[in-house]
Amino acid sequence: MAARFEMRVFGFLRRFFAGLGYKLLALLIAFLIWAGLLTARTTYRDIEAAVDLGGAGGMVVSGDIPETVAVRVRGKGIEIVRVRDEDFTVSLRLDNYGPGKHVYTISEYDVIYRGDRDVKVDRVLGADEFEIEIQKRVAKSVPVRVQFDGRPRAGYYVGFPTVSPAKTTFFGPEPVINGLDYVTVSVDISGVKTSVLAIEAVEPPLPGLTVIGAKEVEVYVHVEEGLTEVYKNVPIEVREGGKVVPGRTEPGRVTVVLEGARERLDKMENPSAFVDVEGAVGEEKEYPVDVSSDDYVSLIEVKPAYVKYVPGE
Repeated sequence: MAARFEMRVFGFLRRFFAGLGYKLLALLIAFLIWAGLLTARTTYRDIEAAVDLGGAGGMVVSGDIPETVAVRVRGKGIEIVRVRDEDFTVSLRLDNYGPGKHVYTISEYDVIYRGDRDVKVDRVLGADEFEIEIQKRVAKSVPVRVQFDGRPRAGYYVGFPTVSPAKTTFFGPEPVINGLDYVTVSVDISGVKTSVLAIEAVEPPLPGLTVIGAKEVEVYVHVEEGLTEVYKNVPIEVREGGKVVPGRTEPGRVTVVLEGARERLDKMENPSAFVDVEGAVGEEKEYPVDVSSDDYVSLIEVKPAYVKYVPGE
């Protein structure tokens, strides 16, 4: 029984291995035919190509621009399998577009392949139109102004700051940069009693702007003990909520005493004295005298402090 089983197994193996070389050769030929067909056949693949605005040059491009565009590519067999999405970009051709709003239509000629496979762009899939807005980019030089943070120590005052360089240049979209008249840097003077020398960074004040001029400025602020200045015969205006209205005061002039840094006091020809009769125009009574002056000068005294308002015609 066992002998017959062994004979059957032996016979099966003999038949299996008989002509094995021919069988392997046939299998190899079949594989080569399959590979040849795979290599020769044109196949298609859909990829997502990133949109590139690098060709905008001196323009700013905005609008409903997609980040990627679906594209169909074609190639021979194994070539198409090995391409990658990141090898493709959609480069918008904007050379013939001027400032303004436009409708851009993407074509297969906008799709750039930077790989090394033998593939071609077949067509753009899905929505291929979108609205763009193009703005010209220009440069503009503007003055640098100083804004103070805090106040000096009591009894000390700041003069007018000096800035070096006094201007810097920005580059950006023309509509944005046309609205830029100056740029501000901040200097902390909290509690100081001596002059301040600071290096401050210049930051773009509006989105889309780039600093192409001085990115830092040197600011010098003279600080000194306050000096007093007496201004006599300062005329009094009658105002209602900031607007000058008919009427007069008795007396019509006052003496104003201010304290501040010498250069600020010297530049001030006269402070502005006024009474505010808001809500009481035509009502004759006494009002306190207010004084408008430099923000970094202190009002010490007004004589007289109250005057009588006499309504006018």
